[in-house]
Amino acid sequence: MNSKLASLLCCLIMLVSFSGCTKVTQLVKDAQPTKAELLAEINEEHRRYEGGSSDPTPYLRHYDDPADAQKSTDYLTDTYSEYDAAKELNPEEAEEDVNYLFDAFYYDFAFYDYFGGHAVFDQAKADTLQEVQSRDSLTCEDLQKILVSHLTFIKDGHFNINQDYPSEKDIPFFFRQVMFVKTDSGYQNANGKVVASVDDHPDLDELFKRSISKEGYLVYYPVLLKEAKFDGTEWDKHVCDEQLTVHYADGSTDVLTADTWSQYYKDLPKGQNTDLRQTDGKRSGRKRKTESDGKRSGRKCKLGTDRNDPGTDRTAGGGAERKGTLEQKSRVGDEDDKRDRKIKRIYIF
Repeated sequence: MNSKLASLLCCLIMLVSFSGCTKVTQLVKDAQPTKAELLAEINEEHRRYEGGSSDPTPYLRHYDDPADAQKSTDYLTDTYSEYDAAKELNPEEAEEDVNYLFDAFYYDFAFYDYFGGHAVFDQAKADTLQEVQSRDSLTCEDLQKILVSHLTFIKDGHFNINQDYPSEKDIPFFFRQVMFVKTDSGYQNANGKVVASVDDHPDLDELFKRSISKEGYLVYYPVLLKEAKFDGTEWDKHVCDEQLTVHYADGSTDVLTADTWSQYYKDLPKGQNTDLRQTDGKRSGRKRKTESDGKRSGRKCKLGTDRNDPGTDRTAGGGAERKGTLEQKSRVGDEDDKRDRKIKRIYIF
């Protein structure tokens, strides 16, 4: 009987402790800054930020021949095709796709020169072709993975091939079990306990980030950025690989677990946009549909032959047939200047 009462008492103590930390208290309300105070604090943070050079001049390209400037339209399409990951390619087809892709990089990828230009991309192309040529046959998925493995130098969070991202992204994990406020005493939880330290995270200002509670109050939560490889699993829930142990000045501790992270998507009726409004001092709104018909919208890049191949007609009106990994049609030039390209699909965003 005594053991049951002791267990029940412990459960009640834990319940009261956590419910006190997660509920809005008078301390949280009193710690709310005015708009002027908040803007002044944010502006001061911005002033302290020292960014790198934003001069784009070294990466701007000038074409002496107007025809070269128009070649980017050769690689832009506005259609989707069914992707057959298991489709077999012989080495010649795969090689043609690789050449075509790197040609498209030169004319259409805005960061071509920023990420090293010819020297870097030509080396990546050579390494890719060497691996392709070592195969007797390969599938479209094999080719995709080979390409991605040799393009990791592209540190662009938007760049992907069929939703396979060569570079890792940092995703935020929020620890929202306990809300904190920032006062003259430091970071305090809603019950007034002052944070003394957090294991393995000595810089509290780096760890605690300004946020908004579900009740609409300005608060602080611990936030960790973690690398995540986006390979089509971004719709799944990602779990943070660590917990946080928060030590308070009174000797007590909290062990916090981060919320899982996943890509947010909500399908709304056609034509409905985000509508933010303010009601009773709290922001609310409807979420905007960010994608179309369950698919990402973007440019599709066709793979094919090399820009340096003298036997390849790249000008508008050229009648060369392209093979690759997309099965679709592309229009180049005016209506009288159509041509079909048989491409079997690799998308670049």
